[in-house]
Amino acid sequence: HLIWSLACKISGRVHIWHQRTKVSGSRAFLIGMFLATKILCISKYVQSALPRHVRFKSYLLVNPIVKRNVMTISQSDEKKTGTKLLSSMPKDKFIVGFIGAFNNQKRIIDFLKIVQKMKNDDDKHFIIVGKEGNFSMFDVKEILIDREINESVTVIPFVNDIYSIYNVLNILVAPAIDEASGRVLLEAMFEGVPVLASKSGGHQEIIK
Repeated sequence: HLIWSLACKISGRVHIWHQRTKVSGSRAFLIGMFLATKILCISKYVQSALPRHVRFKSYLLVNPIVKRNVMTISQSDEKKTGTKLLSSMPKDKFIVGFIGAFNNQKRIIDFLKIVQKMKNDDDKHFIIVGKEGNFSMFDVKEILIDREINESVTVIPFVNDIYSIYNVLNILVAPAIDEASGRVLLEAMFEGVPVLASKSGGHQEIIK
């Protein structure tokens, strides 16, 4: 974006800037958006966070549809999917899921606190799907052991067929703050999974 903003301005071309996260305070980004012809925002929340000097040329472009790609998974691809990983999941328990990077913005620690408070509910099992952020996969598993909740939780990395995860969830918990929109909410609702989300950022628009 930064390179194209300058190049298009010099050559007199139209440049459409797509803003899909909360705007950072980076001076380079502020200059880039100032040079852009139009700015498309993924949510009202993102649009409201734009600096005043560029907000006037911004437009809301919400994509409420998350199309599911129906794929045929071959035997060789099975290791890349959640199907095999979830085959050992308890069939008689209420499954609570968390999907997202292991970082402070997604509030993975808050989710682990929820698990800890519910660890005596033997009819619940928790799935955590994500990738390293502020915390590594090892860190998360160590916290589970330290808090004696590792038996209640299955932790796996992101998978290609993410819908295999949604298909076993009874509810998705999304405690993230300042989320631009909340794609996992859309994906879960697409599969008919109820969602419980923090009242923050673009989550409120998606839930509404």
